[in-house]
Amino acid sequence: MGDQWMLAAAARKISSPFCCGGSLAPEFPVRICYRQQDSWQSIALPDGIQALAAACSEASFGIGGERVMDPSYRKALKLEPGDFTTSFDLSGYGILDEIKTLLFPSNQRVIPKLYKLNVYAQGDFFKAHVDTPQAGNMLASLVVSLPCAHSGGDLVVRHGKKSQSFSFGGENSDDRIGWAAFFSDCEHEVLEVTSGHRLTLTYNLFVEESSTVAGKTDFSRSELYKLFVEAKASGKNMTLGFPCEHLYAQGSEVSIPEALKGSDAFVYHAAVAAGLEARVCSVWSREKFGDSRFIGHESMLGKFVVSDDCYESQDKESFDLSEFLDRRLVEEWKIVWCRGSFDWNLGGACASYGNEPSTESFYCAAAILVTIRGGSQEESDESEEKESDEEEDEDREDESEEE
Repeated sequence: MGDQWMLAAAARKISSPFCCGGSLAPEFPVRICYRQQDSWQSIALPDGIQALAAACSEASFGIGGERVMDPSYRKALKLEPGDFTTSFDLSGYGILDEIKTLLFPSNQRVIPKLYKLNVYAQGDFFKAHVDTPQAGNMLASLVVSLPCAHSGGDLVVRHGKKSQSFSFGGENSDDRIGWAAFFSDCEHEVLEVTSGHRLTLTYNLFVEESSTVAGKTDFSRSELYKLFVEAKASGKNMTLGFPCEHLYAQGSEVSIPEALKGSDAFVYHAAVAAGLEARVCSVWSREKFGDSRFIGHESMLGKFVVSDDCYESQDKESFDLSEFLDRRLVEEWKIVWCRGSFDWNLGGACASYGNEPSTESFYCAAAILVTIRGGSQEESDESEEKESDEEEDEDREDESEEE
């Protein structure tokens, strides 16, 4: 299908950020009440940071299922949500509204959950890592820098070959609030703090299902939508494959449309708006299965791709995938990949280093499969055969002219 490259080009033109951020001046001093042994203490920022830091404990990180304390990789302090309260009200500053506008093209409801308070003193840092998925509907992370004088400690977020830095320190860092949100599969790191204290609140951002998931963006105005409509009218039967730009957490019952991020959500909803059947599948490399077990929920997996073969997953939470592949191919069809040049991030394991240990949830490559049902299969085969014959005739004519 020659039009697949037009679809691929249209999909690549979709501009969707992987992170966003900003800063603002608080209307009132931010207060923090924290547990110190058997009593509670209260401070009004930027004062009292030394006492707050003394009440914190060393922050850990995860390598697979192991919790690790290694100051050569992460050096920072933390308080758990049960050990402090704050007057900072995330809903009162419009931060969530801006995140929804910039990161979520469809109408998901975004739910923030406070994860931790962290203090980075002079010399502290956190090397590159990916946030451990807490659930399949955890799509992003939000870091809020509270008023506290410091320099250094920039947050660097990477996705593919792109990166963006957020600097919360420097002049006026003691009377402003800075924030940055990014999709949870993005690698990020905290550079070394060179002076003062970097004080942050971190939130995990979850999405909830919505009956009007595609209600915020008019997908029908896009070039991709118009090409989908033309493909539907072509009378062909085919399955178009669009590799997802982001990785997705496995091990959850979350509905796929609400779990899609950025440009992936745009491709999915543009296809649905054009009246086509769209679904998301996990993508695996046949060489990377080994003897490992495939863990995930059927509602997330549906059909999954191994190389270019497509299989129907069993209605089980886990099964021996390598044995399953050897035993029975349930369904197979040719996928017309609309990707141009694309490197799969295959395998299914999340990055080696995360903010929490976990073996229950992990990131996996995914693809959006768009099914076009035109005429009968016989008509579609005849059309494809005719196109092939015409292309061969053109090739022979070109060769003849060259001679």
